[in-house]
Amino acid sequence: KLIKAAAKRAHVDQAIAWLAAMPAEFESNEVIMSTVIDACAKAKRPDEAVQWLDVMARTRLRPDAVAHNSVLHAFALVGRVDDAVAWLGRMEASGTPPDLLSYNSLIHACAECGRVEDAGQWLGTMEQRRLR
Repeated sequence: KLIKAAAKRAHVDQAIAWLAAMPAEFESNEVIMSTVIDACAKAKRPDEAVQWLDVMARTRLRPDAVAHNSVLHAFALVGRVDDAVAWLGRMEASGTPPDLLSYNSLIHACAECGRVEDAGQWLGTMEQRRLR
């Protein structure tokens, strides 16, 4: 709960400190790691979000849609549209299909950066995949 509380407030360093302070008998799981990744996203620190997702994968935890969407959202929040698009591809390549939240983050990033045509194309892709 402490990691989640820190993540809600975008206190990345505090979330990481709580993760490090976990007793050895408690193993990290997908929920805990996704929460740290979400903290990075909320703090607009996409590169750290990617690093934590990579840590997650190296520890044999399978990053799920929540973890991937947090990374994608982090790129979107800082206007790194091309990185968000690349992340969508990495998400698909990992076997995690993009969902409504994935496309919503991407469309929002495109619109915020003035890439209206790109936003429209992603909306079309979302509709083709019957995500609403």
